[in-house]
Order: sequence, then C-alpha cells, then structure tokens
Amino acid sequence: MHKTRYILFSKLVALAGFMILADTANAANPKSLGRFRDWEAYSAEERGSKICYALTAPKESQGNYSRRDPVFLMVTRRPADNVYDEVSAITGYTYQKNSNPTLSIGSNRFVADAVGDVAWPKIQDGQKLISRMTAGKTLELKGTSSRGTLTKDTFSLRGFTAALNAVANACPKR
Repeated sequence: MHKTRYILFSKLVALAGFMILADTANAANPKSLGRFRDWEAYSAEERGSKICYALTAPKESQGNYSRRDPVFLMVTRRPADNVYDEVSAITGYTYQKNSNPTLSIGSNRFVADAVGDVAWPKIQDGQKLISRMTAGKTLELKGTSSRGTLTKDTFSLRGFTAALNAVANACPKR
C-alpha cells in the first residue's frame, strides 16, 4: 500500500515541481486551483481519474547536509480510490531504514512511516493531523537521512485551510 502511494505521490510532486519551477501548464499538467498564502492547490488527471492536492515548501530547513532535493508537504485527494485528505511529505533525501519521522504542530506529535523519501503519517492519525493543521501556525517535520543526517523542516500553515477547501471543492467526496 505504501509503495503504491509513494509512486503516485512521487508523480504528483514531480508534476507540481514542474508547475512551480516552470510556471507553465498544458492539458497534461496539473491545473492550479489557486495560491492561498503559503500553500497552492492543484488538480490533475491520473489514469483517467481526477486527483487534487495542496502543497507547500518549508520556510526553514535545518541539517548538516551538502545537497538536498526539493522538500514538500502535501495533502491529497483521490476520490476514485476513496482517499481523502491524505498527508505526506517528501524530504529531498532517502530516509534511514526503519526510521520514523515525526510531524509536530505545537505539542501535538505524529509519528510517520518512511518509504524512500516520503513520510506517511499513520492512517489512524490522518483526521486528527488535518484538524491540527487547520488550527496551527507551523508544522515541523523531523527525520533522519540514510546517511544519518538529522533534519528539521518548518512549514507555514498560513493558507492551509483555504487550500484544503479548494481541493475539497475540486475533488468532493463521492
């Protein structure tokens, strides 16, 4: 299950990254649903099904690393797969084997599973995490790379609720 989610997530991040870096779009690329302060929302077609997601990049990244790929925090909806408001984070490096990254909002801490370069919060924590994200100001993601480098990325949650609403409107529950 995580491997399938990882592959789809990687494709979405690549498409979103293209949109952010190139700032151009055509019919095959994601369509922006709008920019909401520090977040942007998109919709796209994947294998004939509509997918919607909101994403943001960190405002601050800490760690003793020399090079790192782009980092994103995302919330995804795939109505055809009955997936709604799934949180994931791509860290720009491969996680250390058997590590458990953490996402923290204030005193609320959520443990995630690491698959490649993606952190997936536990499924049972999904709605609670989303609730904390809508009420919070920042989210901190801490992880350990395959080389043992500790990192901390701080994401702004300004505009998250509006971006999530845009995603929900574009990909409503069935």
